[in-house]
Amino acid sequence: MFILYKPTFDEAINQLLKTTSYSLIWGKEAKITFLSIENENLIGIGSLWKNSIHPYREYIGIYIHPDYRKKGIGRELFDQLYLTSDTKKLQVSVKSTDHAATNFLIKCGFELVRKCYTPNLTGAKISNLETSQVNGEIYSLGMVTDKIQDQAFKLQLKNYIDFHKRINPLREDITTAQWKEIIIDDLNFQESKLLIKNKEIKAYVFCYSTESDNEIEIGYIGGTDIYDIKNYMQFYKKVIDDLIAQFEIVNIEADDVDPYAFATLKCFKYDASLSLDAYIL
Repeated sequence: MFILYKPTFDEAINQLLKTTSYSLIWGKEAKITFLSIENENLIGIGSLWKNSIHPYREYIGIYIHPDYRKKGIGRELFDQLYLTSDTKKLQVSVKSTDHAATNFLIKCGFELVRKCYTPNLTGAKISNLETSQVNGEIYSLGMVTDKIQDQAFKLQLKNYIDFHKRINPLREDITTAQWKEIIIDDLNFQESKLLIKNKEIKAYVFCYSTESDNEIEIGYIGGTDIYDIKNYMQFYKKVIDDLIAQFEIVNIEADDVDPYAFATLKCFKYDASLSLDAYIL
């Protein structure tokens, strides 16, 4: 039996979702949430929700208690959610190791479109970067003028738009100032670096602080010309080498659809079997 979400099931929902490996927004924060009930017990949940900056697809999440899987409940929830979808364009992200979820998505017609890797680079061996002089000057984001900072955010926004067009485009009316407010949270201006040559920004690495002073995350890597990535690699290497020397833990987030970040990641030894995979319908 399926029912619409009721707050009286909040405790049961939290208990059910303790073992899920992916994000699922439900209840008041979702567009709609269905609950699967058997003998007055919650055995499954399915939700649709939207992202205000990526409004062209709806996000879907379905989770069934392990004891009730392979009985068609997940597919029935999916069908109910699809019928209520405004766009009929759906997106979901799951861990690559969650084979039950990936098999279910493929059976429902979803297509794998992006793999996001988040390895720890500390101690990782750089496999194919030769040491040579960086072609340009390196500046901390916090040490340049407001005008140059704005140019860096504008460039980063352009890269983000380009690499998300096929999967789920960014909202068309978003401004650089609005985008800056979105990505500036926890941005480490001192450790974020710009490569400048002939007074122009050529490439950047944006780093983010974490709850630990001994840990930092590389959030965005980019540049002005994807055909010039090879000339940016020494800059990326220098920035990452300095981070590894300074921090105990250096994490990176790199999508395989982002040529700058992925080219940098491939210079390191990492486990390619571990990723967060985006599927769309």
